[in-house]
Amino acid sequence: MNGARIGHYALVGALIIPDILRRHAAAAGAEAWLDELPAVVRHLEQRWNITAGGPFPGATEAYVAEAATVDGQAVVVKVLLPSNPDAARHEITALRLADGQGCAALPGDDPELGALLLERLGTSLFKLGLPVAQRLGILGGTVARIRQRGAFIAKTWEMLGWPCSERAIGHALGLRAPARASPRRGAGRSRSR
Repeated sequence: MNGARIGHYALVGALIIPDILRRHAAAAGAEAWLDELPAVVRHLEQRWNITAGGPFPGATEAYVAEAATVDGQAVVVKVLLPSNPDAARHEITALRLADGQGCAALPGDDPELGALLLERLGTSLFKLGLPVAQRLGILGGTVARIRQRGAFIAKTWEMLGWPCSERAIGHALGLRAPARASPRRGAGRSRSR
């Protein structure tokens, strides 16, 4: 990665990259990803009809920047480091399943580029200055809502007579087999569809 230095940032093309992300990318052998990142962000701006702004400074495993839609909606563009090729797919699946309940909404994604367009949620719990116990309570409540959604998926899958393979539903629930209340009828039949 070649580029000018600006404090704790590097300028690559017209894109400002936080040093911490640059170091993580170098450690993962992803220098080419950094070099291509300005073109990827430009492509996503055109595809999603957004304008990307400055990066969030603390991201270490992805380029994460504020952005806005043409109608002024605040969003976030995120491009994951390619060090784990399945990370984007897993995150996209989880956010789709959550459907904005307890997580940011996902108005756009590109699993091949490892890119997500996310709803911007606002000020972080840390920056709000909330006590740690209160932050943990809020985060715990969020996790509980997400888990309830997973339970709904497993229950619906069973009620519908297992319309897809157990492997598919296990993947949707976080790469583990779903819990069933009772063994399904016809367990000897193949359910891979």
